Amino acid sequence: MKILQPYVKWIRSFSCVEGNELIPKIAHEYGIKTLVGAWLGSDEEMNRKEINGLIQLAKEGFVDIAAV
Repeated sequence: MKILQPYVKWIRSFSCVEGNELIPKIAHEYGIKTLVGAWLGSDEEMNRKEINGLIQLAKEGFVDIAAV
């Protein structure tokens, strides 16, 4: 993020699990706005994890725009 900060105002992430939940947290530390996505597929359990992760990040204030 430190490298990107001078060149971007926004960053887009496509998942909220497996470490991707850190992207919006770190981006906000550097003043970068976030469009945070939850990747949905045919695995219902993984879909729940993605949606719950997105909701949690939003509640914590790390999501400027949410996408599913």
